[in-house]
Amino acid sequence: MIQQTIEQLSALEGVGVSKQVFVGFDGYLDHIQHPVKSKNGANASDYFATIEDFAMHILSLAGKSGQIEMHTQETKIGGNAPILSNALGNLGVKNYCLGSMGFPQISAEFKTMHPLCELITYGHSGVTNAMEFGDGKLMFSDLGAFERVNWSYLKSVIGVENILSYVSKSQVVALVDWVNLPYSTDIWRGILSEVVRPLGNPSKHYLFDLCDPSKKSPEEIVQMLDIISEFANFGLVTLGMNENETRKIWLALKGLSVASSEANEVDLKEIASFIFEKLNIQYLLVHPTGSTIICSQEGLVEVQGKMVSQPKVLTGGGDNLNAGYCLGLLLGMSQSQCALLGMATSGAYIQNGGSPSISDLISYLKTW
Repeated sequence: MIQQTIEQLSALEGVGVSKQVFVGFDGYLDHIQHPVKSKNGANASDYFATIEDFAMHILSLAGKSGQIEMHTQETKIGGNAPILSNALGNLGVKNYCLGSMGFPQISAEFKTMHPLCELITYGHSGVTNAMEFGDGKLMFSDLGAFERVNWSYLKSVIGVENILSYVSKSQVVALVDWVNLPYSTDIWRGILSEVVRPLGNPSKHYLFDLCDPSKKSPEEIVQMLDIISEFANFGLVTLGMNENETRKIWLALKGLSVASSEANEVDLKEIASFIFEKLNIQYLLVHPTGSTIICSQEGLVEVQGKMVSQPKVLTGGGDNLNAGYCLGLLLGMSQSQCALLGMATSGAYIQNGGSPSISDLISYLKTW
């Protein structure tokens, strides 16, 4: 399968992809940071290696207070939509990115995105301080920019005719970051009723990415899942989640608090099958570290991935996975190949510190 995928990608080099993707609706400025554990001289720093180390240090400050020095490695575009959009551009895919990227003018950081990304902005960006460790990341976000962003607001700023035009020209529609936009459910419902339903294109793909639903109630989660299932009446729907998100969704569907530890004791494949059976969608994509589980009417398949031993960047790995998956959909690949492309795009991004081109992706796959 890897060799077949390399051959199909090789045919794209210098040509690009003729089909398009629509992505919405967030946007952040991300400050990538490393918390300093100790100093060795004026300029040399040792960083907290793991989240556990950092957590233990924080705990030691309880009742005492303290200061932690942060080293900002870089400030870059953030948010699921812009990072996914930029990753698609690097893969040669033209796309429309509708998000919060500055207003009335697009902020300078977003103007560095790939020229294949057509940016449509509706407001100011959110801000995220992303602390990265060897075993994960902690993201502290200011979401005030999204407080009034509902479907009516988007229509008033962008126009429903324009949104309908962007979606109609796209073969894949990616709706992401449900958790952090307070009115995401309202926006998705509006897209369904005023854009997707009128278009009535059963061959269009819809990709949904939720982000960590820990702060949402089971009732809110179930309501959102019902809307995603409604999309499946008008196209081919994929719901993509990492392991943590998958276990939280399982808890919500069971009517349990998403803070419960009960899901930790259940096999992930069993959880994935349960969620898929509860939803009326075509594909469920679960991507734990090291593999991807695909549920469809044909059954459950697990595609093994490749671990990156020394990651250069973690923030944006899931968005790059989505970009590779979308590329596979546009090329008409099997679900297993789409999952492979997703993991390879994410792996190349994490290993090299930037979204891969088609040539980069081929080179990475050859080392798999």
